[in-house]
This record gives sequence, C-alpha cells and structure tokens, in this order.
Amino acid sequence: MPLGGQLKEDIADALNFRIDHDDMVSGDGDLYLMLQKRFRENANKYTTAGVELARAIPTFTSIDEAMHFCSGNPELVQLGKSEIVRQIIRREASSALKLDLITERHALENVREKWYPEFLSMALAGLRKDALKSALQDVTIVNFNYDRTLEQYLYWALQTTASVTAEEAARVIEKLDVIRP
Repeated sequence: MPLGGQLKEDIADALNFRIDHDDMVSGDGDLYLMLQKRFRENANKYTTAGVELARAIPTFTSIDEAMHFCSGNPELVQLGKSEIVRQIIRREASSALKLDLITERHALENVREKWYPEFLSMALAGLRKDALKSALQDVTIVNFNYDRTLEQYLYWALQTTASVTAEEAARVIEKLDVIRP
C-alpha cells in the first residue's frame, strides 16, 4: 500500500486536469470523463476543484491536511475523498493480499514477513477455538492508513488457519476496535 507521500502524489497527478489544444486530458482521463458524465453542467466545478487540490497537495504533509485547508470548497472535499477511495481500491487490487483468481483464495503467504501473522498469533495465544469470538474484543488498533489490509488479512487467515466460516471470521473481526484518526 502506498505511504502517505506516495498517496498524495498519486492523487495530485490524477486530479491535475489540463486540456491541451487537441482536447487531450492530463491527469486521470478516466476520472475526468466520469466527472463530465456524472455531473454534466457542474462538472467544471469538480475539475476546477481537482486542479485546486492538486496544486495545494505538495504544501501539506498529508492529503488530509490539504483537504482540511481547502475545506471551504465542498466539491473539492468530495472529490478528494473519492480519489482517496479510488487510489486505495486500485492498490488493494494489486496488493500482496489480492485474490488469487485461480485458487479463489488470498495469498496469505505473501505477507508472512509482515507483522500481521505475528499479531494474529498473539491474539490467538492461550485461546481455545470455542473462545475464538473473544480473540480481538479487548484490542484497539490505531491505524493511520486508509487501507483495510489488516482486516482483510485477519478475515482470510482466520478461515484458513482456524478453520472457521466466513461468518465466524467476520464476527471475530467485528470485535476489533480500529481507530482511524
């Protein structure tokens, strides 16, 4: 997943719309066309807001700070939040936890060297399987990222390593308190 600096750059690149004399669009052309189609007569408000945010982003340490600074423009904030979602979804689709279309499973071995397996091991330590639903009930994670990779890892790993159903895994994860400041 991208770190904050890379996320800022990707968003700025996507929103820096310019149209040259041959009607070629710089920035994310697909996003530009989607805005034109979705907002029709108000599309210019959104594309202008995108350029404003793209220009502001380098000044701030995070995309959140840039959007807060420009928060008097509701189109800018809406577009900024939407672009965060688009960028994260795009990165999740190519992440180490992406769905393997052949096995229809997530490649948990791709994150073996990360902290997620150790975290799950600590959460399950000393528990019996019949007490699994309480494994995360007293755990709070402060996550400064937008992605959902921890939750995805836990969901799939519980099904694989603890041999529980998708519903049971979801119930265990619901108990995890994740704070995203």
